[in-house]
Amino acid sequence: MRTGPSLYVAIRTLWIRKKGRKGLGRLLGAVIGIALSLVPLIVVVEVTNGMIEGITRRYVEIGSYHLQIRNYTGVPGEEVKRAASDISRLDSVTLAFPSIDGIALGRGPSGTVGVFVRGIPEDHYQVDTGFRKYLEIKSGSFSLEQSNDVVISSLLAEKLGLVTGGKIVIITSRELPGGRYIMRPTILNIRGICSSGYQELDGTTMYINIDKAFRLFGDAGHSLIGVKVEDPYSDISRIKRMIQGTLKPGWFVISWHDLERGMYESFRTTKNLLTFIMILILLVASVNISSALVMIILEKKQEIAILKSVGGGPGFIMKIYMIIGFITGTIGTIFGIAIGMFTAVHVNELISGIEWLINLGYQLVNIIISGSLPEGGIKLLSSAHYLDTIPIRIGFREISLIGFFAIFLSVLASYLPARQAGKMKPIEIMRKH
Repeated sequence: MRTGPSLYVAIRTLWIRKKGRKGLGRLLGAVIGIALSLVPLIVVVEVTNGMIEGITRRYVEIGSYHLQIRNYTGVPGEEVKRAASDISRLDSVTLAFPSIDGIALGRGPSGTVGVFVRGIPEDHYQVDTGFRKYLEIKSGSFSLEQSNDVVISSLLAEKLGLVTGGKIVIITSRELPGGRYIMRPTILNIRGICSSGYQELDGTTMYINIDKAFRLFGDAGHSLIGVKVEDPYSDISRIKRMIQGTLKPGWFVISWHDLERGMYESFRTTKNLLTFIMILILLVASVNISSALVMIILEKKQEIAILKSVGGGPGFIMKIYMIIGFITGTIGTIFGIAIGMFTAVHVNELISGIEWLINLGYQLVNIIISGSLPEGGIKLLSSAHYLDTIPIRIGFREISLIGFFAIFLSVLASYLPARQAGKMKPIEIMRKH
């Protein structure tokens, strides 16, 4: 059967307005319901994508690197440097550099805390574009030219009351012959304060010159070779095998997928759960189309009887109301996606505005109750758990799938009412009217 006549009748049904027609008003409500249910779904998908990508990229570029090469038997610093130099010449490897991690006690004007010390080459900030992109310098500069230079995280500076140009004392342990340990203080000059925008990654981290780190942690720390490749988010197993084949026994190559698997899976599980909840809301909204069509069918019984009397079969009537459901769902989907994308793109400004309103109300309540302004303020996104700023990434593939799914649900919701309309008997309708 041709779709043209059914489409014409469906459009006429939607277009012609008559007093007392409640069904069309319900369809308008269904359009609004679908649009409003799509807005949070689009925002959740885009915001979680941006958050996951932003946090993952920071870990990959700053924390775990694309690949790590470790030797747990302990090797001299010069051997680590030579191995890094050899690996940097391999195809698809853009950068390979020695690094060493250690744990120490950091002491400043405000107290003492445990610190994570990472030794890197003095020119690392200049040559590693990914590292430089995601590590913002809050004050000073990222300079490790001198042996006692250090760059610290903003969280560490806040905890210990440190500023650029000041000094920090770190206390490390050294093993002596006979199994005894001695504590050794080292004074470092603070050249800069940095932040990745994510406190869980920054923690109490500090960066020092690689040669200084080997002297402090060569016997107790964990030396490694950090590797950057052209595309860390593709299948890097081939590069991993190639690097492993060039190394001596005792070296192990670990990808960022292995190091950060737990974190990444946790993020994906959270995103899937939120998306599932939003889809349930969309499912409830699509049911409104079904109820609206039932009202329209009840109002248009006489028109249905006339169409059947002049040769319109059950399939023709059914197609009319399924087209109405399709049009309703499509209009609601278009408006919902448009509003959702606009909201997602401006989500940082929206959150800032909401924070401002909440803090304004909070301050007014405190002035009324206590007569004084409260200290600090309320933050909806704390960098201890989220990024300071949500990266915006529009995933057109996912948005297209969401739009298709919303329209599919709309058509599916219209199936039962349309089927009932197709089964109506014109003789019974004429008797009652």
